[in-house]
Amino acid sequence: MKYLQTQRNTLLRKKWIVLLSYVFILSFAHAPLASAQPAAIIKNSLADYFANYTNPRINTASPFRLTDVQTDDEQRCIWLYANAAFAEQPFTQETVAAIHRDISRLLPSPYNSYHITICANGTPIEELIPLEWSRNTAKSRTWGDLEYKGNPWVTPLSRPNEITKGLQGRHLSLWASHGRYYDFNKGVWKWQRPNLYCVTEDIFTQSFVVPFLIPMLENAGACVFTPRERDWQWEEAVVDNDAPSVKIGAANGSYIEFNGEHKWEDAGPGFKHAHFMYFDRENPFVDGTCRKVEAVSHKRQPSQAVWKPMLAHDGEYAVYVSYKTLPNSINDAEYTVWHRGIATKFRVNQQMGGGTWVYLGTFDFAAGSSQENCVTLSNHSSHHGVVVADGVRFGGGMGNISRGDTLHIHLLSGLPRHMEGSRYYAQWAGMPFSIYGNKEGTNDYAEDINTRSLMTNYLARGSSYLPGDSGLCVPLELSLAVHSDAGFSRENTNIGTLGIYTTGSNTPGEYEGLLHEGLLPSNRSRLMSRDLCDVVMTQVDEDIRAQYGTWNRRQMYDRNYSETRVPEIPSIILETMSHQNYADLLRGHDPSFKMLLSRAIYKGVLRYMSAVHGQNEYVVQPLPVGGFSATLTASGDSAVLKWHATEDVLTPSAKPTGYIVYTSVGEKGYDNGQLVHGNHIMVPIQRGKLTRFQVRAFNRGGCSLLSEELCVYAARQERHRLLIANGFHRLAGPQPVENDSLQGFDFNIDPGVVYRHSPSYCGRQYNMRKGIGEDFGQSGDELGGLLIAGNTFDYPTQHARDFLQADPTLSVSSCSLSALLSGDVLGGFHAIDLILGAQRQDGYSTNARPAFPPSVYPFLQNYVERGGSLLLSGAYISEEIDSQFANRVLHFTPNVPYFIDESSCQFSGMNTSFSIYYEPNEERFAVKRVSVLQPTVDAFTSVASQSLTTSLAVAYQGVSNRILTYGFPLECIREPETRKAVMAASLTFLLSNK
Repeated sequence: MKYLQTQRNTLLRKKWIVLLSYVFILSFAHAPLASAQPAAIIKNSLADYFANYTNPRINTASPFRLTDVQTDDEQRCIWLYANAAFAEQPFTQETVAAIHRDISRLLPSPYNSYHITICANGTPIEELIPLEWSRNTAKSRTWGDLEYKGNPWVTPLSRPNEITKGLQGRHLSLWASHGRYYDFNKGVWKWQRPNLYCVTEDIFTQSFVVPFLIPMLENAGACVFTPRERDWQWEEAVVDNDAPSVKIGAANGSYIEFNGEHKWEDAGPGFKHAHFMYFDRENPFVDGTCRKVEAVSHKRQPSQAVWKPMLAHDGEYAVYVSYKTLPNSINDAEYTVWHRGIATKFRVNQQMGGGTWVYLGTFDFAAGSSQENCVTLSNHSSHHGVVVADGVRFGGGMGNISRGDTLHIHLLSGLPRHMEGSRYYAQWAGMPFSIYGNKEGTNDYAEDINTRSLMTNYLARGSSYLPGDSGLCVPLELSLAVHSDAGFSRENTNIGTLGIYTTGSNTPGEYEGLLHEGLLPSNRSRLMSRDLCDVVMTQVDEDIRAQYGTWNRRQMYDRNYSETRVPEIPSIILETMSHQNYADLLRGHDPSFKMLLSRAIYKGVLRYMSAVHGQNEYVVQPLPVGGFSATLTASGDSAVLKWHATEDVLTPSAKPTGYIVYTSVGEKGYDNGQLVHGNHIMVPIQRGKLTRFQVRAFNRGGCSLLSEELCVYAARQERHRLLIANGFHRLAGPQPVENDSLQGFDFNIDPGVVYRHSPSYCGRQYNMRKGIGEDFGQSGDELGGLLIAGNTFDYPTQHARDFLQADPTLSVSSCSLSALLSGDVLGGFHAIDLILGAQRQDGYSTNARPAFPPSVYPFLQNYVERGGSLLLSGAYISEEIDSQFANRVLHFTPNVPYFIDESSCQFSGMNTSFSIYYEPNEERFAVKRVSVLQPTVDAFTSVASQSLTTSLAVAYQGVSNRILTYGFPLECIREPETRKAVMAASLTFLLSNK
């Protein structure tokens, strides 16, 4: 009974508690929330908002969450803390304002009237707006009083245009991902990334950085340092005062001093190329000596040093100089590079960057040894002090750093230096062992990753942007690593672009004490890195979407990566795309895409640099010109050059204000350019000498990439006039294959056409079958190290040289096909040579244009009907041409293409036999199939396949004209002398009745 009473009393107490609680809640139903509850209630009110929030400017798989809420009723403030993923999106003034409005509407009273601070990954989102787009003018996000105002490291003195709204005076560190490295565990040299879809990241990103991004930045006035070898020339000649005639490898040279008022004398330790291969801790920059001479302000009795290389081959070679920085070094040392007799001058600030290779430029040199191909250094200066001379290097060269041990025979990589990792270049460039052997020489993979950043710090330390007294004082202010490892998707969609930076705002201690309160050593905020990341990624996303309609912008990671943590200046990793993903490489293989992406990165860097330097205005450099023509006047004493500006639809303000015309006469190199403020010029011509031309557009922001090359030749005793029209402007990746069972890129259908030359392919894709496990997309390594030839945009010159060797009485003009069809080229030519190369409407490349645009048909018909002779050559003529036009006007019937392999690449005709390039090589672009052309009854076969006797060229001999059509590119004939014989026979046929 007592037990039951106890239970009854317990139940009554519970009922009273529930009732009182209910009354208590009702009494506060319309009152302000109790101070003990707001954080939980606010968090509940906003949880769904953060979880469902989307930003249309980014595609992220990471969920957004509200992680914490703090309130202060007395100050009427609320702090909302979102997770790290929320900070990975781009913020603008508009998006931040919209988030605040949305949250204010969702908050209950009275908290909707509180001051709200929203933090993402610990930082108020207002501070995550890039400086360029925010109202934040905090000193910590700009260089302000730290701005470097001295002489740049290197200044091109022969540049004819002035840059005032670009990157003039700025110093940048930039590199292309990884590189070949030595694996101690396996005793082999290997790539750091797998071979997929014909590429490995180690060389793929170079095809963006070297031919496009670095030149664009330099054309804007920047001085660009890269911790990987930038020159793709595998030949190398090193000339030095310690070994003026010692031969190492395949090349040597001579060093000569001339004493004027002051004599050259010893300046202490310096460079010496003492070894064929270098082992750990061996530094070529302390193995020898260097020289010095007192500077003079007059030029009456100058002292001079001369470095004259012995070069094995004609070609383009990067030129690097070296010197020692002394306490009284001058900041305006005058170097002159003589290239095929043309002098290009540079001013080098020897008060910085001593004891390493200093890049001047890349120049065309002739083989052998000559005063017309050398580098000179004068002691002329505007300041008191000394000029220092040491080694000069011509060409990128082969790797010369030995790895492994006595148990392994693969000591050298056997590859050009540009394909190796930074670890090895750093040693060749004189870096201390602590820079490249940062893991005590035991882990090349990890050391290579760190070397890029450590080398940047070593060069920059001691400058205004990186204080210290143990560096080379180069005012580097930005570090940019370009990668292509952004992820993988089994769906046929783009992975797109990912950005990475480091602020130090993550878990305390995560960065091992290297970061202090999110500040750089310059006492500037590491949010400068985020600003750079956001601005560049935004520009990339906007430009690619505008061109292609779609792209994928991914997150901005604030993470602990060596290449963003270690640099002590603002730094980012830009994962441009995914080399592991088919959809990305549909674009990534395309040279036109590489150019677009690189230009977007350059534009982003320009915008960022303008903001951190407080520049209110910047100008984007123009695009290359088009519609180029170079034609002789009637007298033959001059050439008329015409071109058209290319409109930049993505940046309409990037308009040229003038042009630079570069000229090469005979065997001389290209001069330093002549400024032209219209889109045409008349140039005097020397008779009997082939004269070549190229053009750049320029404005206050810099100059464009070069145009194609054209040429003219005025015969001393002219008999005929020939016009060479270039219709080959195609750039393309290898043929994509995509169906229910296959996916990949097939070199055997079409290897594509790279931009000029490129090392971007590792090998052919050997597994295209979908669903074949880990091997899917795997590719070979047979093309690794090969500098593949592509579209060099100089085919009129190539054809002209072959023609002129056969007939020096021929006068030659040249133009692009678009200029010819637009009416910019006058008539009066006995024959036209129309070059179509590997031009075709391929259906997959960005700027694919038909070999025969519609307007070409009436033009050619009118020309031949008026008695003009026509030479036509190209691999895809039979696939591209209108069959009725071919039959009626050119006297052949196009047939199915002829695929080439080793057994079928031999052709006969024109009184000779020959083969053509059908595999990727370093000499000429390759074609895997050629055109089959069946002659009509009034024409005949002039070249046929030896194996199948298939007609590959057709000749027509009319009453007043001649027509000769080759179903393959003449420039792709392998044997030079045979090619010249075919060209000579073709010319004779065309002009025999003129």
